[in-house]
Amino acid sequence: MALIRTTIFAASFLALPSLVVAQTAAPAPATTPAATADATATTDGRIGIAAAIEAAKASVDGGILEAELENEGGEEIWEIDIATGETVQEVKVNAMTGAVISTDKKVIEGTWRSWFDKDSLTDSQRISGTLIEAVAKAETEAGGKITSLELDEEDGKLVYELEVDTADGEKDMTLDPATGMVTADD
Repeated sequence: MALIRTTIFAASFLALPSLVVAQTAAPAPATTPAATADATATTDGRIGIAAAIEAAKASVDGGILEAELENEGGEEIWEIDIATGETVQEVKVNAMTGAVISTDKKVIEGTWRSWFDKDSLTDSQRISGTLIEAVAKAETEAGGKITSLELDEEDGKLVYELEVDTADGEKDMTLDPATGMVTADD
């Protein structure tokens, strides 16, 4: 039986915190990223964000809310939050091998559920199909590698806020997944 524990899940989606109950699932079978792994690999051998998202979506289908490169116990991993109906699943992907390490299902509870607009969650699932291509375009335009991506709302539109590591330092950018337009933040 899965261990159930109450946690706070800081959902950058709509920039509001949400109380959730997390159920830790048994680690998903190891999967490897699709063919984009070679195209998105970094110079230090890490898989890129596009390959990490593909690996996560092979394990859990849904809309990407957030993806971020983290260091846990000396191991680099991609943490990817995926909206699936009324749950959010956190998928951890090994940044060196592309293998899915674990998935945690987080059920949105009670009052906090209203913070999540069902239409926005549905939109995140719809726009995630073009996300891989848009991410590759953003990395090319920025001349670096994306280390963080968060779904946000600006002027009533869903956009992804990006952090990109470049030779000149970190750049903040915005990606409109509906158009593929990438703009630098001031």
